[in-house]
Amino acid sequence: MNKNHCLIALAGLLVCAGAVARANIADPDRDGIPDEVEQRLGTDPAAADTPELVWESTAPAASDPSRDLRKLFLGNVAGKRYLWVLEFAAAFEFNNTNLTVYVDADNNPRRGQRSKEYQGTDFVLWLSDGGRCCHGYSITGEGATPAPTRSS
Repeated sequence: MNKNHCLIALAGLLVCAGAVARANIADPDRDGIPDEVEQRLGTDPAAADTPELVWESTAPAASDPSRDLRKLFLGNVAGKRYLWVLEFAAAFEFNNTNLTVYVDADNNPRRGQRSKEYQGTDFVLWLSDGGRCCHGYSITGEGATPAPTRSS
C-alpha cells in the first residue's frame, strides 16, 4: 500500500461520512456512491462499483446512531486502488468527531508500527472535525511523512 492507496482509503471514509447519507443525489449506476463522489475518487460514475462487505457489527445499537459504525465494505476500483466504505446507523456527524482507522495492510506484525497496542499498523487514517490526514509507517516501524489528502 502506498500514498495513493491511502488517498483512496481516506476518500472512502469520507464517502459514508457524509455524501452517501444525502438522499436525492445523482447515482444512475445505483451503487450507492453518488456521482460527485465517484468523480472525486476517480472511479467511473457509469459503472457500478461493488464493494464487498468485510465486517458487520452485531452489537446493540449505540446511543448516538451517527457514531454507530455498522458495516465496513472494501472494493477494488482500479488496479491496486481500493475504496473503503464505512456505513453508520445514521448520517455521520462531522462536528466534535475523531474517527481513526488503523490499517494493517500486509498482515505482518513485524512491519509497521512497533508499539504493543498498535503493532503491525502500516497506516493510520483519521478524520477530526472535518479535517483529515493519513500517516504511514516504514517497514522498520518509523513514522513517515503524512500523505497528502484530496480537498473536498
